[in-house]
Amino acid sequence: MSTNKSNPAFSKLIESLGKIKPETSPSVTSDGKSNEEEKIFEDGDDYEADTQKERFKRYRNNTKLRTRLAKWAVTVVSVWLIFVAMVLLINNRELCLSDSVLIALLTTTTANILGIMYIVLKDIFNGNSEK
Repeated sequence: MSTNKSNPAFSKLIESLGKIKPETSPSVTSDGKSNEEEKIFEDGDDYEADTQKERFKRYRNNTKLRTRLAKWAVTVVSVWLIFVAMVLLINNRELCLSDSVLIALLTTTTANILGIMYIVLKDIFNGNSEK
């Protein structure tokens, strides 16, 4: 089949093709992004402010958790020290614990107090700054 320009069907096809115009969609820009994507991008231009807000929230939550951890440690240590003091005070009258039991009690108490406080203080004052 030859493509002859004098052929009326061919001329009609060329004429109809000339009438076709490219679709202009309002939802697509020249670079291919949709308006919806551009809107999301434009709404997201406040990324730095959102990041700062999230950092502030994390810093505030960390501060609350550290405060609760410190209060918990102080409470546990205080209660344990009061318990040990009561045992030592009533030992001669009612309990009559041997010297080795008292040494073990004081040793474990001291180790627990130092360990708990080390863990708490290491977390609170870890040297890493919040970024």
